[in-house]
Parts: sequence; structure tokens; C-alpha cells
Amino acid sequence: MHIVTFNQNQPVPGNQYYQKVAVYNDGTVNEPNINTGYNHDGQLGYNSVSPALFSQIDPIGAPDWYSITSGFPALAPGSGTSLTVNYQVPTNIPLGTTIDFFDTVTYAAPISNWLNDYSPWNNVNTYYATVVASYDPNF
Repeated sequence: MHIVTFNQNQPVPGNQYYQKVAVYNDGTVNEPNINTGYNHDGQLGYNSVSPALFSQIDPIGAPDWYSITSGFPALAPGSGTSLTVNYQVPTNIPLGTTIDFFDTVTYAAPISNWLNDYSPWNNVNTYYATVVASYDPNF
């Protein structure tokens, strides 16, 4: 298993920000019980995910942690799937602010099982996005 996150657009104050989260089965067996965890640093407002699989949980005081523990599609060897995550960027967030994301994937519950994978280094992903906007030098 491995997980990758990337921008579909840039986070701009007052606008929607979309990310793609892709999960791949790099192994040689079908994986029917995939679990994922998705966390952001709380600077953005979470709107939705498509398909609607995430459930919000609050482990150890982390209110911006989301997980998929059921309903994730089984992945055949060499296949993958993706989710689109939608956030609302606050209007008052300063330009240049770095937003942190941390994603995990595992082939079976609990999510700490990712260490049992043959290549666990690609089962976690730390991703950063920077808030941007146009700038008028005459302002």
C-alpha cells in the first residue's frame, strides 16, 4: 500500500481548496480491508470528501483527524483509487501560511499495522500547501 497527496488547486483566502488523495496497492495480493487516516493542522475548514467515505474522529484531542475504516474499495494488485477532499480557506488567513497534512494507509485495522507492510515508508505521507493569492504592489 502507499498513499500520495497533491493539490488540485492552490489554497486562496476565501475560496475552496481541493486536494487529491491517491491510494495504491503496490503488493501482489488483493487488499479488501484498507484503512486510511487523514489529518490537517486545523487552519482550514473541512467541507467534504468525494466519494463520501471519511468519518471524523477525535483521537487524543486531535479534532482535525478523519479516517476511513469501512467502505473503502478493495484494491487489486497494481491498482489504485483516489479521493477528492474539499476545504474552505478562511478569508483572514495570511498569505504565505503553510498548511500541514499527514496521511496514513494500512491494509487492515488497526491503522498502526502499516509498520507490518513490506515497504512501510510509503504508507505515510506528510504534505504541505502554502496559502497564495494575487498581490497588488500599489496597494
